[in-house]
Amino acid sequence: MTQRQALEVTGLTRTYGSGDSAVAALRGVDFTATKGEFVALTGPSGSGKTTLLNCLLGLDQGETGAITILGTRVDELSYEHAVEWRRENVAIVFQATGLIPHLSGHENVEVALRLKDRIPRSERHDRVDTTLAALGIGELRNHLPEEMSGGQQQRFAIARALVTRPAMLIADEPTGELDSDTAQEVLSVLRAEAALAGTTMLIATHDQLVAASADRVVAMRDGRITNGTDTE
Repeated sequence: MTQRQALEVTGLTRTYGSGDSAVAALRGVDFTATKGEFVALTGPSGSGKTTLLNCLLGLDQGETGAITILGTRVDELSYEHAVEWRRENVAIVFQATGLIPHLSGHENVEVALRLKDRIPRSERHDRVDTTLAALGIGELRNHLPEEMSGGQQQRFAIARALVTRPAMLIADEPTGELDSDTAQEVLSVLRAEAALAGTTMLIATHDQLVAASADRVVAMRDGRITNGTDTE
């Protein structure tokens, strides 16, 4: 793994079940991403995108292969060490927003910073307010999730990821609940914030807007990488 690389996956396999009912979700995946790169991971449903993301995050384990992210062999981490590693290095946006129902939008975003206890309270508030404003949801800061639309909830989930200024952001369909105009605005913010923090972004998507905004598109089919196109 070179100094410029943020991620390296080699020979990754993952099979669910056994015998005649076995399903090979990943079939020897190899790919890399450089620091600060925005990679869109595309492919039809069932191609292995979500399984790959789960393995990268240490939420699932492959049978063979290696995963190195930011110099750490993620596939060798214990469950407890994987939790600690994610908290310190990676921000995650899933299809389900995971907002805490009894917390306001501002509080939901601030939770991510509270987990990093080195950040003073005043700085936490300023960073949350700045991120919410950039995503156009500052006026909803005191609303509960149930008082928001699906698209608004998704923007708060994205804000929660960006506010930590992570080394890596991994997302699964983050624009799925957004209309095209809002998605374009959110992608612009993602790119700007990622550039500011030097964040490497890997986003699994069916959205052509995301693919068009990425530095590179990595396509998957039947558990394999089928290309790694540079879009610029």
